[in-house]
Amino acid sequence: MPNLRKSRPMPEPLTWGNNALFWGMPGLVWGATSVPNTPPLNPMATSNRISIDITTTIRDQFIAKVNEAFALLPAGTPTLTPEERQTIPSIGDKLQPFDNAVATVVPQFPLLVPPYQNATEAAKDRATRANVHPMLLAATALCEKLSDTDKLLGADLFDFDHAVLYTARDAAKRGSIPGADTALATLEDAYPKKKPKTPAPPANPNP
Repeated sequence: MPNLRKSRPMPEPLTWGNNALFWGMPGLVWGATSVPNTPPLNPMATSNRISIDITTTIRDQFIAKVNEAFALLPAGTPTLTPEERQTIPSIGDKLQPFDNAVATVVPQFPLLVPPYQNATEAAKDRATRANVHPMLLAATALCEKLSDTDKLLGADLFDFDHAVLYTARDAAKRGSIPGADTALATLEDAYPKKKPKTPAPPANPNP
């Protein structure tokens, strides 16, 4: 029986000598026809997570506003050390109902306040803390906004920088771009080196 299938020309095999091809490129499939040696117009278009422009003017205005906020805080506003932040006990979410109960009980039973404590200062602390919390929430939201922005900017640069490194390695290996070996040496010298693992001490045969 004759073969009824129409014959199709074989696709041109892909070769690694084509500078426009690299492993992991979106749309690259095995056995496909090779593409022209033309770089895409926007290589980061498929992974660009964020595209904003915060100018030096915006930066300076922002810092000035933050300094104005610092200036609003009264003298005596503390700055703790990292150790103090970890070790000083404080009223958190779990103890807040207990603090509320104390605030209710003390006016009714003032004799329960020991002589070494100051009920007036405690009431002042409680009122000030009620005002600090909304300020803290606003500042935290702002810090998270900046942190998330920095995270995504860094993620885009992570993808871009590593793509340049991998292309430089391939170009230096094939000799397709003049000076690629020099560029690769610069990139690899700046890349963080893995710390050698410290070997585990040998087991004591005589415990």
